Amino acid sequence: MSTRPKRPRAHQREKRRELTKLVDKLDRLVHESAGGSPERAVEVSSASVIEVKARAHRCGRCEGELLLVAHEAEFRNGVQLRRVDLQCRSCFAPRRAWFRLGPPPAN
Repeated sequence: MSTRPKRPRAHQREKRRELTKLVDKLDRLVHESAGGSPERAVEVSSASVIEVKARAHRCGRCEGELLLVAHEAEFRNGVQLRRVDLQCRSCFAPRRAWFRLGPPPAN
């Protein structure tokens, strides 16, 4: 007795599950990278460079350009952090980047 071939819809569901797993893995990698969480905040010397550095990041899913949505200051454990919310222009995936204000550079 031979097995029946899979229906086209079953193939589509299988591919969609694989794609979802890949996207979840990429999102975890972005979260674990520098600036992906408050614990891994990127240190900057001034608040004026945060938006420039945030726009320099690329989308973790499609490598597309990111659009700045919000830039807000937060305090966590007595440390001032900057949270930057971004959105991909291509796939519309949200991304959050974290920055920590460090001491100003010496002259």
